[in-house]
Amino acid sequence: MFSSQHLCRLFSGDITDYHRFIDELFSRRVADVFSDIPFYRDHLASKGLTPADFRGISDLSKLPVVDRRTLQSRPVETFVSAAALAAGLPSPAYTSGTSGEPLQLYASRDFYIASFHLMQLAYGGSVPFTASCLSEVDRVLPEQDDCQVHFIARSNSVAQLFERLKEIRPQVALLGPRRWRKLVERYGHELADLNLVVAGAAGAASTPEERAYLSGFVGCPVVDMYGATELGGAIFECPRGREHVLAHHNYLEILDDDGNPAAPGHSGNLVWTALDNSIMPLIRYQIGDTGQFAVDQECDCGWNGPIVQGVGGKAREKIVFPTGMTLNAFKLNVEVHRTPGPPLFDDYRFRQAEADLIRLSAVRSNDFSEDMLGDLLSRIEKLLGGHVRLELVWVDAIDQPMDKPVYFVSLEQSRREAAAGAGAPVTP
Repeated sequence: MFSSQHLCRLFSGDITDYHRFIDELFSRRVADVFSDIPFYRDHLASKGLTPADFRGISDLSKLPVVDRRTLQSRPVETFVSAAALAAGLPSPAYTSGTSGEPLQLYASRDFYIASFHLMQLAYGGSVPFTASCLSEVDRVLPEQDDCQVHFIARSNSVAQLFERLKEIRPQVALLGPRRWRKLVERYGHELADLNLVVAGAAGAASTPEERAYLSGFVGCPVVDMYGATELGGAIFECPRGREHVLAHHNYLEILDDDGNPAAPGHSGNLVWTALDNSIMPLIRYQIGDTGQFAVDQECDCGWNGPIVQGVGGKAREKIVFPTGMTLNAFKLNVEVHRTPGPPLFDDYRFRQAEADLIRLSAVRSNDFSEDMLGDLLSRIEKLLGGHVRLELVWVDAIDQPMDKPVYFVSLEQSRREAAAGAGAPVTP
C-alpha cells in the first residue's frame, strides 16, 4: 500500500508522476478484478479482454457503467473479491437509503488516512494527526503513518457528538452541514476550543456563505468535502475554494445521459472508479449525483487532481415545468444556504405538489429575518422563471434524517404518495 506521505508528494509534486501513478493503480485494479471478482471477470471474458488490454486509465471505457440497480439485482458476492471472501469479510457498511433501498457494501477504509492527510496538510496541518467522521458504529481504524481515524456513530445526539469530539481531539472533523449547524446553535464559540485544523462539511447542500458563517464559531476553515459510503472521501475544497478530486482514492468520469464524456463546464452524471478498495471495488459506478469538470483546470494551491464544480445534485431530483423543461432541484437548496449569517430555517423541504406549484415548508429559526426571507424568495422565484408558483407554508417540525436530509420531493413522488394515501395528509 502507498503511504499517505507518498500520496501527498504525488498530489503536490510533478504532474507526470501523478498521472503515471493513477495509470499504475488502475492497471493493478483491473488485474485484480479480472481474476477475482465475478461480475467484472465475466464481462471481460465475454468481450475477449485480458488485463493486458488495460494499460492505463484511458482504457477505462472498455468496462461497463453500473449503478445501484446493477448491484441490487445481483448477490453481493458477485462484486466481492474471492480472496476477501476466503479471508473473511469485515463488517458491512450500508448506504443511507435516501436513494432507495440501502446497499450493503464492503471496503478497507485504510485510505481514509491518506484522504484526511491531504486535506489537513492543505490547511497547514502536520503529521501525526487524528481525524473524526461519522459512520454506522463507533470504531477506530488501525494506526497508519502515526495517524488515526475515529468513526463516531451517527446515532449519537448533538451533545454526545460534542463530547466525543472533545475526547478524541481531532485535527480534522468531517460532519454533515446540518450537524455543524446544530453544534453551532448549541455550543457556539465553544467549538473553537476543539482546536481543529480544518472542518469538513459533507453529505448535503452547503455553500461558501454557510461555511464562512460556521467557520466563525468553529475557529478554523469549514470546507466542502464530497464523499459517499460507496467511495469514502472523493472531493475536497482547497484553500483557494476550488474542488479537487482525490483521484488516488476514486477516479472520476462525468458522462452525459448517452454515456459520452460531458464537456468541461457542462453538467453530467458522476461515474466513479474505486482505485484502492481491494475488497469490493466499484468500477465505473454511476452514483446518481451530477456535476461538471471546471473549464479552468489551473489552481495555484499546488495540489494535483482534476477540478470540479456544481457537484451534489441528484440526477433524479428535478423540477418539471409545465412546458416539459426541467431544472435540477439542488439549485433550490443552494439558494437557501446562500443566505449570509445564521440560517433562516431550522428545517425546510421543497415539494413540487402540482405541475405549476412548488410548496416550501419551513420551520423558523431563532435568527429568522423577514428581510433575508424576502431576498431568498426573490432569488427562488427568479430561478423558477415564472414557470412554477412558489408557496411558503410555516410548520412546527419536519420529520427529517439528521445526516441525509430530504430537501426536495419531486412531482412524481408527490403523485405516488397521493395515490397511495388515497386522500391522507401528505407530509411536508
